[in-house]
Amino acid sequence: MQKVTLSKPSLLRILLGVYVFPLSLVVFSLSVPPGDLPLCGLMLILALLGLMLAWRESRAWRLIWISALILSVLCGGLEIVAGQRISRQRSRQRSSAANPAGAVDAPIARLFAFDWQGLRATDQRR
Repeated sequence: MQKVTLSKPSLLRILLGVYVFPLSLVVFSLSVPPGDLPLCGLMLILALLGLMLAWRESRAWRLIWISALILSVLCGGLEIVAGQRISRQRSRQRSSAANPAGAVDAPIARLFAFDWQGLRATDQRR
């Protein structure tokens, strides 16, 4: 039987395959931001590990892992920014849904409108 050995280039190929899996999950997922932030963190760790392994390898491997590192930081930043925007939109919707425009203002306006005529809002008109 032959002993299985892993060289650095084969380890870098395996690590690149592992990196592509969470990348495809982030790109093709339908989760609401920042739901994919843990995957972006995993991609960042994998990219740092790949860059450390490729540091003394060929220039192509270094470029691949530097671009993977940049891509993972970019994805994480976009997740954070999109999550903040979505939370702001949800808080605006909650505040407008709790007090829709004109729901409270209309009866109060009617009270003031009838006040100058000497009528109350509960009085019936004939």
